[in-house]
Amino acid sequence: MALKRIVFITFLLCLVIPEAAFGQVPYWFDISPGAVYQAPGSPSCFTITVGGGAYMIVDLEYYFEYSGPNYFAVGLDSNGQAQICVDASIPAGLYEFTGIQNEYYPTWVPVYASLYIYPPGPVIYGLGPGCDNWDCIWVGGENFQQDSFVYVYSDDWSTYQLFWGPAWGLSPAMWVDIPYLAFQITNPALLNSFGTYGVHVLVANPSGGTSNWAWTRSGPPVISSAAAGCADGYCITFTGAFPLDAVVDFRIPGQTDVIPNAYSDLSVTTTSISLRLNPSVRHDFDVSGLNAWVVNPPLANWSDGYYISPVDKNITGSIDGIAFSGLQYYINGWACAKTYVESVDVWIYVGGPAGTGAWLGSGTANLNSEPGVAAACNSTGSHYRFSVPIPDTITQDHGGQAIFVHGISPFGLTSYLLGNSGAFTVPSLDRSVTGFISGVVLENQQYYLRGWACAKTYSGSIDVHLYAGGPAGSGTFVTNVTANQSSNPATTASCNTGATTYGFSILLTLALRQRFGGQTIYVHGISPFGLPNSLVGNSGNLTFPLPMETSSREYIYLGDRLLAVDTTNLP
Repeated sequence: MALKRIVFITFLLCLVIPEAAFGQVPYWFDISPGAVYQAPGSPSCFTITVGGGAYMIVDLEYYFEYSGPNYFAVGLDSNGQAQICVDASIPAGLYEFTGIQNEYYPTWVPVYASLYIYPPGPVIYGLGPGCDNWDCIWVGGENFQQDSFVYVYSDDWSTYQLFWGPAWGLSPAMWVDIPYLAFQITNPALLNSFGTYGVHVLVANPSGGTSNWAWTRSGPPVISSAAAGCADGYCITFTGAFPLDAVVDFRIPGQTDVIPNAYSDLSVTTTSISLRLNPSVRHDFDVSGLNAWVVNPPLANWSDGYYISPVDKNITGSIDGIAFSGLQYYINGWACAKTYVESVDVWIYVGGPAGTGAWLGSGTANLNSEPGVAAACNSTGSHYRFSVPIPDTITQDHGGQAIFVHGISPFGLTSYLLGNSGAFTVPSLDRSVTGFISGVVLENQQYYLRGWACAKTYSGSIDVHLYAGGPAGSGTFVTNVTANQSSNPATTASCNTGATTYGFSILLTLALRQRFGGQTIYVHGISPFGLPNSLVGNSGNLTFPLPMETSSREYIYLGDRLLAVDTTNLP
């Protein structure tokens, strides 16, 4: 008999049955509650009460699922009661009690009471988020059935969704694979609660019994690491835990607004995200880096912020020194933007950096460079050296002043000074024009303007320009010659070369004297270095000779008759 296998908790309050109990006849019977669950379901115990059954041992007659009769005995306490608990060893189903008798006074008394034993209700042992986008919930436990159903309520109990086991054929359905079940939340308000505050979950079986309420939340994405990559440093790779529909919010450090349209080429797996920054955001990234949040849009939850530092693209380089080649001084060195394979420009100042110094000039660091320079540039480029000529105007006017070189960032970053800026100075070199007008001389009935001119330190000859009545700009240009005739080294010592071909001699023809006679003489030396074409010494102190009669005639007469005319050309 089925109930003979029940584990009874029988309350026997005394070991010796009172003698009066042997003569008692039970006269009514009750069971409460009328339905219980197999343990660990609750309630799993029921109480029988027998009228007139104090301290009695009674036999009970029952039918299980309409099959019987079956019998078992139980001892009662002083109230005529006994409590019986059931577990999974007792079959679930309908029990109908039809008779009772005192075991020591065997007379059956007809009664009727029923008891329904249900299988144990669902039990939730664990639950959590699942599916690719973390919008599902899995539940692990016991006593789940194909026709179980689940209630999911928002954290504030304001909204809910009901999910049906596959046996129902209803939607939204849930997946059941005992001891697990799972379902996907689709209600937007419930999704928001699931990702933000959490949800309440209860599992129920149609045969009776429910689980306790359990709470769970879909946690936010997690960024474990993030770094810039690709050759140009504008690819970003994240590692961590991510839903497949994840997106990324970028903000400039210190600002609250999300940067719109910040990236393209998004690729998401459960453990990594890769993307490429769009051109519109690259400068901000290079300047200050970016703060990033990974977002699960349906659940409206964000990861913690993660700062992504930019790839170092700053200017680096050094001034190696000053070199002299030919007639020119050069500033030599190297410069680059880190990771940038192309060449960068350099801007050069004297007397101070940009903003305080005087402009010297610019160039491009595009000369061949060695692997060690490429290593310092963190690049594979091979053209990072520069050699920029120092203009003669700079050596003339800024000799002895410090040299400062800025590398110009191709990314719009700070154009930093190169190493050794301020350590080298402009060579002091006087290349100004000098010379002297020796005078106007008459030789072989011709007038000549004689003198010498040079550019200091320049061994070559320079041109001289002759003006009448004033210097260039106010006087009249007359002619030009090259000061390439022999000169006295003692006289031209200020040329600082030791050369002997700085003299000039300009023929002052009759036509010139007729045009400019009496006007002052000015001679400019023409600088081969682009420096001022200075007047040579004694300019303005001499004048063009006045014109004289070009010939004279002598008339010879005999009496009053003209015999001959003698014409003599004058100088």
